Amino acid sequence: MPLQEKYIFILEDIEASVIKYYRKYPELTDHGVARIYEALGDHFSAISLNRPPKNFDLADLEKRILKSIVRICSALIEETPPDGMEPITPEIILLCLKTMKKSLQKWTKRYGRHGYLNFISNFII
Repeated sequence: MPLQEKYIFILEDIEASVIKYYRKYPELTDHGVARIYEALGDHFSAISLNRPPKNFDLADLEKRILKSIVRICSALIEETPPDGMEPITPEIILLCLKTMKKSLQKWTKRYGRHGYLNFISNFII
C-alpha cells in the first residue's frame, strides 16, 4: 500500500493545520511552509537520534504553525494504535514529511508562491 494511502490521516492532519493558518493568514507562502516542514523534519530527526533539535530562525507565524503540528504529531506518536495497525513513530512522521515536501516543490514550481497552499486547500474542509 502506498505511503499516501497508509498514512493519509497523518498527511491530512498536518496539512489541515497548515491550511487553518493559511485561511486566517493569507500572507503565508509556500516558502514559509517549506521552512516549517524543514524545522519539523529536524524536530523528529532529533527525537530519533536522541539529540536536541536545531534552532530555526522562523517568523512568529511559522513558529505557531510548527508548534501546532508538533503537538498533533506527538499525540499521534503517543496514541495506542488500533488493532492491526503499527504504532506511529518519528520515522513514520519523517516519511510523511518527505512526501509532503515533494508535493510542495511540485505545486510551488507549477503555480508559484501559493501553489501548494492553494492545491491542498482544495482537499481540506
